[in-house]
Amino acid sequence: MKHVGLLYTKHKQDINKVTQTQEKLREMSVLYREYKTTIGTLKKLEKEKEEEFNKSIEDIEVQRQELARAKEKAEKREKEMNEDRAKFNKKTQDTEARQKLQLDKLRKKLEKEQENKDRKRVEKLEKDTKEREDGYKKKIAELEAENERLSWKFREEREKLKQAETRCKD
Repeated sequence: MKHVGLLYTKHKQDINKVTQTQEKLREMSVLYREYKTTIGTLKKLEKEKEEEFNKSIEDIEVQRQELARAKEKAEKREKEMNEDRAKFNKKTQDTEARQKLQLDKLRKKLEKEQENKDRKRVEKLEKDTKEREDGYKKKIAELEAENERLSWKFREEREKLKQAETRCKD
């Protein structure tokens, strides 16, 4: 019986081992399910994060493209503004040059008109002065002629007076 006792003990030990193994297996099954759930959750979370990351990358790419378009548009607008500014400056310079030319022509025309007016005025003054001088010369000539006539008449009258005195004395 000793042998049976040994077998029984061994069998009992084997049963205990199996029970312990089953217990460990149950614990490991629970841990496995927990790990599996955790891993599933982590994979789901990782997938969500990866989707968010990919979405962020897409958003960043869209923003880069929008930024590039905006930058291109800004550069184009700046170029247009520079061209417009250059056109405006050229137009302003052309207008200023044209106005200066017109003003120079007008100034020359006015100067010429003023010269003509001045020349005509001088000519009129010279003519008026000459007419007055001629009038004065004529008047002087008339007065000298009158003076000569009166002097001659005076001499005649004095001669007549001398003759009358001489006759009266005789």
